[in-house]
Amino acid sequence: MKSKTKLSTRHFILIFIFLATLLSSLYFIFATNTLSSDEAYFHLRVASEISKRGYASFFDELSYGGRIQYYPVLFDYILAFFMLFLDPILVLKLIPAIIMSSIVFIVYLLSKYLSQDVRSALFCAALSGFIPLVFREILNKVSVYSLVLPLVFWYIYFFLRIKEHKKYLFWFIAFSFLLPLTSPSAFLIVIAMVFYVIFLTIESFKMSNIRKEGLIFSMFLILLIEFIIYKKAFLELGFNIVYQNLPQDIINQYFTNINLIYFLYSAGILSIVLGAFGIYYTLFVSRKSNIFFISALILSIFLLLILKLININSGLLFVGISFCILSSISVAYFIVYIEKSKFAKFKRPIFILIFAIFIFTGVLPSLNEAKTAVKQSYDLNTIEALEWILNNTPENSTILAAPEEGHLVTAVAKRRNVIDTNYILAPNPQARLSDVKIIYETWIRSRALNLLGKY
Repeated sequence: MKSKTKLSTRHFILIFIFLATLLSSLYFIFATNTLSSDEAYFHLRVASEISKRGYASFFDELSYGGRIQYYPVLFDYILAFFMLFLDPILVLKLIPAIIMSSIVFIVYLLSKYLSQDVRSALFCAALSGFIPLVFREILNKVSVYSLVLPLVFWYIYFFLRIKEHKKYLFWFIAFSFLLPLTSPSAFLIVIAMVFYVIFLTIESFKMSNIRKEGLIFSMFLILLIEFIIYKKAFLELGFNIVYQNLPQDIINQYFTNINLIYFLYSAGILSIVLGAFGIYYTLFVSRKSNIFFISALILSIFLLLILKLININSGLLFVGISFCILSSISVAYFIVYIEKSKFAKFKRPIFILIFAIFIFTGVLPSLNEAKTAVKQSYDLNTIEALEWILNNTPENSTILAAPEEGHLVTAVAKRRNVIDTNYILAPNPQARLSDVKIIYETWIRSRALNLLGKY
């Protein structure tokens, strides 16, 4: 009876954390009737078409006036499924929020596995529910990372437990297949695998045969699927595919340097401090290899950030959650230390202080970022103007807009755009971006008219 009570209690607390995270997101998401990013309207259009046709078309007759584009479609198929029963905008607001909030479950499981302590696992689950950067980058923006992040950490969890039961092997293989169908971020896992093997070799740890075979199989499966999806882009762009065919002006904005204050604020200073101690304690005191994969993922991302091969916000999303998980080792250590030391009588004030720090460095900044995300949503006047274009212009019209509004044009007005933010395999994105800037900024009427005639 005792164990059942404990089990139900921790499950109740975990569900409460999930609902607190979800409801905090939904409160802000439904404060606006529109979405907060151009990418959101890309997914609106693609998922809507899948729900009607039953499949994704890789020829886009509206993007750049008509072009072929390749991208992983699992996220859009999931959204399309729910669009069969619910309003499309409701789906785009609700489903990504539910999936992203579910991150608390896998963080709890990984934290419990690493620390063997339920209390620290629950605390780390709460930490992962309120990461400021997650609210800024994902809330109301229909970001594919709302699916990628939970998938990556489920993948790691199944890999760590692959020796224990056949079901973990099955799910590990399944997630090896699903990840590359979701995002090119699956390449991060491949790089992390390499560093994981290096860590084990340096520390003289042996890897079990089933892990070796699983790792090799997963690595080649991910690379194969990504190559199939991006084959044409690989052949045309070569290594420059890393830069996604971005115009030079945008590359400088997209790949920025790491700023320490920005990093601490965005990822959550409490989880960074606790996670860093967790890495130190495991590597140099307890000397366990169970954190190597997550540590390898963090190292891979920092290396790519330093080399400017990954967008800083995309990278820090993974880093923030990784540090939340590694914090469980620190929290478990401090709980035991405090209970056995003279500080035991101050246990409650210490935990209240830590919780207060979490509120001020995690919850409040996250809610502030949520407000900012809502303010970035498109105003109804813009949507109404595009709907007017839909109803009052010829179907073969081309609409000029900034790249950040290109998908908004194709999704709402259903008209061809000049440029949008899907630059891979796009025709002459640098020239088009320059032309759009000239049209908007030039004082010379004839020059603007000539460029408008070009498109």
